[in-house]
Amino acid sequence: AAEPSGVEFDFRHQQRTLKATKDELGRLMVNVCSVVPDGVVLFLPSYSYEEEVWKHWEQSGTIAALRKKKKVLREPRSSGDVDGVLEEYAAAIRNNFTPQGGGG
Repeated sequence: AAEPSGVEFDFRHQQRTLKATKDELGRLMVNVCSVVPDGVVLFLPSYSYEEEVWKHWEQSGTIAALRKKKKVLREPRSSGDVDGVLEEYAAAIRNNFTPQGGGG
């Protein structure tokens, strides 16, 4: 799949940790969230990579940009907390979530 800049994504271990890869993934998600109604889910290969991407996106402003488009939720590490996050996700869609800069 191509990045927003037209370059192909490369998520092999060495490439996915590059700032440019995380920036492009962020741009892609903001673009997707701008055009897809209701909910969007992003799956990443591990909790450690999710944490790395999250920290990068917080610093770069991508999380703030996403929160202007959608309710932002993170997968909990505890399986006992998954149902609550899924309920919050479903409620945001049911209630036609209106971005206000907030989110989880």
